[in-house]
Amino acid sequence: MENTFICLLPCDDDAAALHEAFDALFELHAFPYIKLPLHVTLYFFPALTAEKNPEASAWVRQAGETSKGPIVADIEKVSSFQRDGHDFVYYIPVFSKQIINLHDDLFARFKRIHTDPFDFVPHLSLFYPARNLQDEEKKKAQKLYAKFQSITFDRIAFAAEKGKGTHFIDVQPL
Repeated sequence: MENTFICLLPCDDDAAALHEAFDALFELHAFPYIKLPLHVTLYFFPALTAEKNPEASAWVRQAGETSKGPIVADIEKVSSFQRDGHDFVYYIPVFSKQIINLHDDLFARFKRIHTDPFDFVPHLSLFYPARNLQDEEKKKAQKLYAKFQSITFDRIAFAAEKGKGTHFIDVQPL
């Protein structure tokens, strides 16, 4: 089975800049894998495929058709989610009323299928560490992403996790 999700993708210029900063993180030797391309998950469906629910693809197409253009999200410093007292994923928080509205619409429409046990925190995941980062490594990560004040998202997608990667089922411009 594959997990599927609806997400936002950064514009080409921001994606290139994010990946350039990301390449420097390899010096940390702290993470076993990443999920590329970088994206903001709006809604997650465990073990749901497009064949089982064409309504998710239809929602993505409608969102693309009714969009009023790209979404610009403000960002803050690199942060991490914790699991059992350990760093689970490092991410960049993103803030935009449009992102919250999209998530709320998805929640209202798909909560019968799945509801996450935690509150929605809009974020762009960077990497999944094999261990907790040391203070010096955290400072390096902050420095690498300090130049980013905002990120522009210009595509919305219905995607599937394939191993440690991402496969796009449907991508629509915003």
